[in-house]
Amino acid sequence: MQRIAHKFPKEHYYDALCVGASTPGAAFTAFPAYVQVWSAKGRGHRQMCDTDKYGFPIRHRSRHKQHFGFQRGDLVVARVPHGKYAGGWTGRVSARASGSFDMTLIFTHIF
Repeated sequence: MQRIAHKFPKEHYYDALCVGASTPGAAFTAFPAYVQVWSAKGRGHRQMCDTDKYGFPIRHRSRHKQHFGFQRGDLVVARVPHGKYAGGWTGRVSARASGSFDMTLIFTHIF
């Protein structure tokens, strides 16, 4: 009822303004310029071993999620100075315990 009376938008982050008798009403003018939208990508994995189709363990997962300061899904910028893949690359990284990295390309740019 207070949200409608004060003409606030129907967004959940205005709910705190509409609680109790101290609703600011016309005095509140700091509406957010934008709202960040985030999505979960599922970076974790609870199972400590993978199984085959019969349920027997075939490989074990590392107890560590970070390798060399990176973990799967981190956003990275790679600058390759020369060679076949020369240029700037931006993407999500898959860091491995062996030290090798794999990157899923998001976009390229020139430095």
